[in-house]
Amino acid sequence: MEFIIERSELLAGLYLAQGIVERRTTIPILNNILFDSDGSTVTLSATDQEIGIRRLCQAKVKKNGMISASARKLYEMAREFPEGEVTIRGKENNWIEVIAGKAKFRLVGLDPREFPEMTAAPDDLLSIRVKAPVLADMIEHTIFAVSVDETRANLNGIYLECLESGRLRMVATDGHRLAMVTEEVQGGRKSKGVIIPRKAVGELRKVLEGGEEDLEILVGDGVSFARRGVVEMSMRLIEGEFPDYNQVIPERSERTCYVEVSSLMAALRRISTVSSERTRGGARSDRAGPYGVVDHQPGCRRGQRGVGGRVLGGWGGDRLQRSLSARRPQFVSGRVAD
Repeated sequence: MEFIIERSELLAGLYLAQGIVERRTTIPILNNILFDSDGSTVTLSATDQEIGIRRLCQAKVKKNGMISASARKLYEMAREFPEGEVTIRGKENNWIEVIAGKAKFRLVGLDPREFPEMTAAPDDLLSIRVKAPVLADMIEHTIFAVSVDETRANLNGIYLECLESGRLRMVATDGHRLAMVTEEVQGGRKSKGVIIPRKAVGELRKVLEGGEEDLEILVGDGVSFARRGVVEMSMRLIEGEFPDYNQVIPERSERTCYVEVSSLMAALRRISTVSSERTRGGARSDRAGPYGVVDHQPGCRRGQRGVGGRVLGGWGGDRLQRSLSARRPQFVSGRVAD
């Protein structure tokens, strides 16, 4: 096998593979990427057997074939290559020769026939098309609430649900906080939701970087696919039932108020300097009046107060007081528009 590829094109493919290839594994081939050339394109593939990614790279193919090289080592090398063309050539006994400018390297590879076969997306799956900036924003507003507790596997990802044709919802929770966002999309139909693992969501964010091309999500049984331009990604889904989030966020609320985000978060930050994990700050409000954030610390002669501001509108009830961690709402502060 031999092909010539632009450094920028090679880097784009290697970048997508870095978060997928395994750092520590008992299967050496999972540390590698697969180059498979055919005609005028080279397909770069990487997988950890849970997530897989393919990227078509434009190249001048001189000899068809397959080679498998270390994903991390080749990426580190390519970052230091000068701009221009890179020649990659397969040699005997799985050795690989890489030439960039005046630099010449020899890498030991593995038998490409050992590389796991990657599942291709069937044509009869539920298809949802969403604009890349919209999906990236949905992920940004939910991924922070995903649980990292491995004993609760059903919370270790984002719940993706197509409510009806043209509406897509993402939900995440760690049992203490819950984030939900709904956006208009193209296609889809009302169907049972699926849980996409946190790692897969993180790699999907990389696919969404740059450009305005739409991304197509294909939802199957136990696996989902994402397509965007020259990239296709497969994701094994988490088995299990996601909690009924409708019980947490009711459709109607008896009391609603609107506050200025920046002033509320500033008050919470002030309170968090004197709060501890054993005590909880409280937020309270008079009808259409000022709201405050209060924390009572053991050993203090008086409670500390950080006044947030005024209720901007919507309040229709009597005085209300609720207790919660002063630190927890700050995870949301950067994701809510003021």
